[in-house]
Amino acid sequence: DGFDVEVVRRLVEHDDVGIAEQRLRKQDLDLHSRIHSGHLGVVEFNINANHVNADFLNYFTHKVLDDVQGYATGRVTLFGTTKNLNLKGNPIIQDTKITPAFINTSFYVDYDTLFMERDFLNFTNVDFRDAEGHTGVLDCRIRHHNLHNMALDLTADINGVNGINFNQEKNPISANVYANGIFHLRTGGEYGRGLYISGDLSTAPGTTFSYNFNSG
Repeated sequence: DGFDVEVVRRLVEHDDVGIAEQRLRKQDLDLHSRIHSGHLGVVEFNINANHVNADFLNYFTHKVLDDVQGYATGRVTLFGTTKNLNLKGNPIIQDTKITPAFINTSFYVDYDTLFMERDFLNFTNVDFRDAEGHTGVLDCRIRHHNLHNMALDLTADINGVNGINFNQEKNPISANVYANGIFHLRTGGEYGRGLYISGDLSTAPGTTFSYNFNSG
């Protein structure tokens, strides 16, 4: 089952709260809602998700994560005013694939908790692997303001993980980097559209670099 949060959010922000509630109920979700009338237009949707497709997170995180896939189980609350919505809850995330923006590689998490609180989404001390089975532990914190202006701050302790895969179709430099050590990645928010990478790293077997001298 999917959670069409983009449609729901647009309806709520345009004050079509009743229609938004109907859309949520049609998605086979255990939904309890409270709609507070008045000039602030306060709403609260309490959703008890059972193995719901977690790709609804892409609507909020697409500027800092190229893709999120997986399944969510547990209580999630979409709350706030009709113009400024937020999320809270601690759903269990299973069979998850996370692709941070720009680095063209993905991290896989079998089972863990996504902590949602006002203006923050957090993974903490999460075991993960890359597509080839190299492992690490990550902390991932996404800051936002009412689900706008996302900023990603990711730190990972990696063991041979494929951390960057730039290809020459989009860049003069091709880099497929496997690494050991501590890896920091930041983008969005005060970092703008750029990508900031730092860490205490050494390359691991499989790393390749090349430069296309005909690129410019």
